[in-house]
Amino acid sequence: MSDVLAPDALAVSCDEPGCGADVGRGCVRANSDSRAPHPSRVAKARAALAAIDDIWLQTVSGVAFPLAHPSAADIRARDIAHALAGINRFGGHLRVSHYSVAQHSILCAALLWQRTRDRIAAAAGLLHDAHEAYTGDIKAPLKALINACAPGCLRDLEGGIDHAIAAWAQLELGQGAADVRRLIKTADLQLLFWERDRWMSKAPRPWIGEDDVVRLVPADFGVETGSALLDAWSPTEAEAAFHWALGLLLPDGAPAVAATGARLGRELATAFRGCARAVR
Repeated sequence: MSDVLAPDALAVSCDEPGCGADVGRGCVRANSDSRAPHPSRVAKARAALAAIDDIWLQTVSGVAFPLAHPSAADIRARDIAHALAGINRFGGHLRVSHYSVAQHSILCAALLWQRTRDRIAAAAGLLHDAHEAYTGDIKAPLKALINACAPGCLRDLEGGIDHAIAAWAQLELGQGAADVRRLIKTADLQLLFWERDRWMSKAPRPWIGEDDVVRLVPADFGVETGSALLDAWSPTEAEAAFHWALGLLLPDGAPAVAATGARLGRELATAFRGCARAVR
């Protein structure tokens, strides 16, 4: 799941045979969750992705990660934690030196835990952007443009990686999967605007949807105003905290003490107080 910042739709003139789009109006496709890409273009993009079998990237743990066809065997906790901790949100356009995707993911997990008291739902929140360890954090406006050029391809790529990560993490949401996805989407969107207001310069124009989003307060994360949980963490702190959260939330995770410094460690424990795998 990614930032929801793109326009509702991006009008693209459709040159596909048999589309039937009105001349002069174009065919609006592939640029929001509510509008489907042109079927023939999706088929072409998916066929191209399916034919790829030799494109890989080297991870920090030394894995040759097959981008188009990953499996659970290709996933390493170290790769996800290290990469997400090093990736800045908003493409680095921040008033602070670093605010990472790893921290964003942990805060999303904290919101899910506070709202559901369900460890698996919180784990799903923690891993909702884990594919970005391999793809990078593609900003929503750029994603809209990519979808206009190659509809369906990016979604399939990210979806394949998400599937491998879910299998590795042994996450089974069961019958409540749709509800958990909605909760994650809501938390993700709320975090988007909380992070924007906290870490970015004043917006030059309104962002789409901002008037409909309920703003977050510290109590939503289970902490008080001034908590270190809501400060911007260093990459080292974010990586250690992500490892701690994996151990706390995953079905086969081992409880661990966060090597983040005493203050942040206490605030993490507070945000996840009552979790089945409580910090020792």
